[in-house]
Amino acid sequence: MAEKSRCEKCDRTFKDIDGLSAHNRAKHPELIKKPKKHLPIKNLIIILTIIGFIVISSLYYFNKDDCLTTPADKMDIGGHENLALHIHPELQIIINKENQTIPMNIGLIGNIMRPIHTHKTDGVLHIEAPCQRNFKLEEFFKVWGETFNKNCIFEYCTDKGELKIYINEKENTEFENYIMRDKDKMIIEYVSKEN
Repeated sequence: MAEKSRCEKCDRTFKDIDGLSAHNRAKHPELIKKPKKHLPIKNLIIILTIIGFIVISSLYYFNKDDCLTTPADKMDIGGHENLALHIHPELQIIINKENQTIPMNIGLIGNIMRPIHTHKTDGVLHIEAPCQRNFKLEEFFKVWGETFNKNCIFEYCTDKGELKIYINEKENTEFENYIMRDKDKMIIEYVSKEN
């Protein structure tokens, strides 16, 4: 025989637990523990995906707007994703007939990636950005932390020598203001007056 159950609120006795449960549901619903509702895992994944998409999209559009106005030496493109611009001009620097090595990893500082950077010592400049924009040759030198303008390359200046720039084998007079294009072959050449 089933054990009898008693309602503590109204002191009634029932023949079994099921009877007591039916009584409590009808007369004392506040005593019934409601199960906690959990979001199904599928809904949770959908919600987190939407939130992630909104956050990433807002960062992408923020960077895209900033891309047009932020100087290259202050910009962080974050990586090789979401690029609207990806070009590779080549730069060679010759001082007194000696090729100068352009170091690897210029513009790569810890987790920061500047829009103009190098990966190797081959003179290939990687120009990458989340927007279409023009980058001048002087911007690479600012990222590098070196000097280049119509008067000087590094510490070599026109008061003690001659400075020329060639773009795709033709002499150019834009110097630091030259807007770099994909596959450009840029040569900066300095010759001291003594040589």
